[in-house]
Amino acid sequence: MIEFVLENRTGLVIGAAILWCVYAFNLVVHRLYFHPLAKFPGPKIAAATQWYETYFDIVKKGGGQFTFEVKRMHKKYGPIVRINPHELHIDDPAYYEVVYPTNKPVDKLEFFSHQFNMPDTVAPTCPAALHRSRRQALAPMFSRKRIIEHGSSIQHIVDQLSYHLDNEHVGTGVPTNISHMWAASVTDVIINIVFGEPSHYLDAPAFSDPFPLAVRNISQLTHTLNHFGFLMRKVPLTWLKPFLPDLRCFLGFRDTLEAKISLLMREDRKQDFENSAVRTLFHEMMDSKLSPQDLRLQRVVDEAMLMIGAGIESSKQALTVACFYVLTDPEIEARLRAELEAGIPDPEQMPHFQELESLEYLEAVMNEALRLSMGAVQRLPRIRRDTHLTYGAWTIPANTPVSQDNYSNNLNDVVFPEPDRFLPSRWLGNPKVPATKPLVKDGILPAEERPLGHYMTSFSKGTRMCLGTTSVPCLNLAKADLLVSLAMLFRKHKMRLHESSSEEDVKMAYDMFVPQPKKDSKGVFVIFEK
Repeated sequence: MIEFVLENRTGLVIGAAILWCVYAFNLVVHRLYFHPLAKFPGPKIAAATQWYETYFDIVKKGGGQFTFEVKRMHKKYGPIVRINPHELHIDDPAYYEVVYPTNKPVDKLEFFSHQFNMPDTVAPTCPAALHRSRRQALAPMFSRKRIIEHGSSIQHIVDQLSYHLDNEHVGTGVPTNISHMWAASVTDVIINIVFGEPSHYLDAPAFSDPFPLAVRNISQLTHTLNHFGFLMRKVPLTWLKPFLPDLRCFLGFRDTLEAKISLLMREDRKQDFENSAVRTLFHEMMDSKLSPQDLRLQRVVDEAMLMIGAGIESSKQALTVACFYVLTDPEIEARLRAELEAGIPDPEQMPHFQELESLEYLEAVMNEALRLSMGAVQRLPRIRRDTHLTYGAWTIPANTPVSQDNYSNNLNDVVFPEPDRFLPSRWLGNPKVPATKPLVKDGILPAEERPLGHYMTSFSKGTRMCLGTTSVPCLNLAKADLLVSLAMLFRKHKMRLHESSSEEDVKMAYDMFVPQPKKDSKGVFVIFEK
């Protein structure tokens, strides 16, 4: 047999190549002409091969460009487009609640389940029923009631930030990187809530502890893990640590976290754990109806890691965006400061975040920052197994992945006129979006008049929306953190943007699951004045 292979290896290679070409040709023909999605508009090359998406995700301009390419497709082909061999994308905010329903089971596309290399955590879980049980275990931790209970601890951490600013930054003339500042502050808030103990990332010189900074940089791997996860899963991440400093830091934090959780889960510590006065993420998981399989140490650690990482990025980016745009517009800054001075007569007695919710312009600044920071900007495909969907004249077969994205929704120029501008005033006076015309060219009519906030999707919607989401379009925790942080900063401190910072430092240039600015951006810098 071996001799036969050696003697005929050239012919066997040629034969294998011919077979592969025949297979590839048949596959492309099927996808273009006989696939259930063959009738839908879109570029033929995208319908023929997933490699088209791979090119924009990983190669073009260093990757992270597919979201922009999908937007270009919509401009050419209309509001519903076939963006790869298996998936449809719809650019129409009026259809969002159909793709992301609140009362229907929807599965997640398995292609996205490994983008954080944590496929057993809540967010990447594909089957609807399993996702629901895992989500229910964590939901109490981020309920409005629980966040209200944490209000004083959030304020304490933000007060620590103010102390560092007064003693290390104010009056020095040295630029402060507020992207790093907010990363450290938000990390302390998240870890305090998840673990019930302080983490002191704000104490790092210039707010530059490597872990909060590594969280964003790790997102550079998400597209690679999506497209080549079958290979990446064969390579232990520890092998990559020498080549990726951020990964080394990330895994180092994970090792520390695993040791901490392992100690909490020990049988001889069970009574201390159950009698603890502080309720942590792990108390919620252990008290839930999760199966023993879902309470494995590995999964519990991964759940905590993903919770911390996701919480850091969303709030940090929103705070950075808010500060940049407020400081670039004297009128917006003056109006915000005037409201804060009237609502907080004594800056040394900062109110609970529930009281800050009554400050209309502060809340408008927060909402506009959430809109332009966008949260998770990569599209979020959902699969309805139980029925087909109808969009206008199109019938979408059951089991078809259908997606939308925050980039298109939050920058829709019908819902949000002048969508690229930071305009907190658009949120004042309980604005409504009428149902009198489509929200995109050739789109469908909205079902009814909706509040403006209905169309701001930074934290998604439906059964898989971000944990803690309320009727207000943001997370309970994010809302509390943003309100307390912005109120402290603009009530207690005077600052100006450093000349090195520009709008390019906050505008999305790359989709790395979260929006990222230009490659050479160092962040947003300000000078704190006396």
